[in-house]
Amino acid sequence: MGVWKFNKGEWTESYVFLRLLGRGRIYGANRDLLQDDTLYLDIKEILRYEGENIIAFQREIENGNGIVKVLNNDVNIKIVTSPELDEHATLLYNEIKRVKSADRTFTLEQTQSILEHLGLSSPKSNLPQIALDKYGKKTDIIIKYTTSFDHAVNTNGFSIKSHMGSAATLFNSCSTSTLIYKIQGCTKEKMYQINAISSETEIFKTIRDDYELSLEFVGGGSESFEDNMTLCESRMMEILDVLLRIQIGYFGNTESNSSKDLVKELITINPIKVRNSELYYTSVIKRFLFNSFAGMTASSQWDGRKNLTGGYIDVSKDGDILYYRAMSDDVFESYLFEYTFWDRPSRGVQKDIAHAKGVAFINGINPEEIDLNTVIYNDKGKRKSKKGDWGYVYEKDSEYYIALNFQVRFK
Repeated sequence: MGVWKFNKGEWTESYVFLRLLGRGRIYGANRDLLQDDTLYLDIKEILRYEGENIIAFQREIENGNGIVKVLNNDVNIKIVTSPELDEHATLLYNEIKRVKSADRTFTLEQTQSILEHLGLSSPKSNLPQIALDKYGKKTDIIIKYTTSFDHAVNTNGFSIKSHMGSAATLFNSCSTSTLIYKIQGCTKEKMYQINAISSETEIFKTIRDDYELSLEFVGGGSESFEDNMTLCESRMMEILDVLLRIQIGYFGNTESNSSKDLVKELITINPIKVRNSELYYTSVIKRFLFNSFAGMTASSQWDGRKNLTGGYIDVSKDGDILYYRAMSDDVFESYLFEYTFWDRPSRGVQKDIAHAKGVAFINGINPEEIDLNTVIYNDKGKRKSKKGDWGYVYEKDSEYYIALNFQVRFK
């Protein structure tokens, strides 16, 4: 099948897979988001889908020793020991930690050989739609387990987020996740002057500090985005408007992009003038984060269903693993609130074009007559992607607009 090449997050899925089968237990988090030794899941089986086959990895005790039986469509094909898999997990962790951050994808031949021996074709799970519908869209690993609190047997899907690589994304940006603003008082000359500024933060501060200009929030980038936000909270778009302006530096004084710190400023501003602002805005943003984990996106209509089953597995930089139950809303929402931040995604080639025209204008050159080929095409002569497309002033029907975009990531 050739040499596998995957990123840290994808290889970490196999680390979790091997560690859980090796040790057979994963602990939960308490309200302080620390390991709770009284809360745990004992692993009975992990399921993997390989094309039309379902491979079951069943943990058992035989003659006092932990073993894992590997069954392909209920046919036993091999047996490995639990300590052997735990040792492979440790080796994989050390390999991942040695990889330089600049290497976005990389090969791990020893781990590939181990996983192929177990019947797997990838370090990450590739679930068919039928499994995603059953276990949840965010599912990375399917586990059959017993619980410490009631000893019930469950089979659920869990999402895996790793802190060993780049920050994982909770809410992805796309072309429809923008918030659009009309710039009152803007002219073509001011448009060029603003677009000559490189930093998007400085662009919004320049608009804020120009007494001739003001921002008027127009709406979201699509009806589906607005509808999904309304399912979170009826006035969610108004709240997002202010939160993103805080994040970009237009409002407030915070230097932090963490969910918790942004909400502190939101509470102070209180954009929709609620009575108990601390309780209200904290609750709203927690709900937004939880819904994002549960399957809500900006690009497709959401029905409000929490499309998940088990919960979330967190992998620390040290390789420690904890789980958060999806149904423990308070603890899990608190985790999301504590450990996420709001990021600004790439602004795309249209911003580069607008910037080049702005710089030309500042230098006394007609912006419409400059050669934009070096901006539009990369060094290999390939046209750059339009992905992003926000954070610059543009003209439409003799009015001037600017769009904000965002994504939420784990710390």
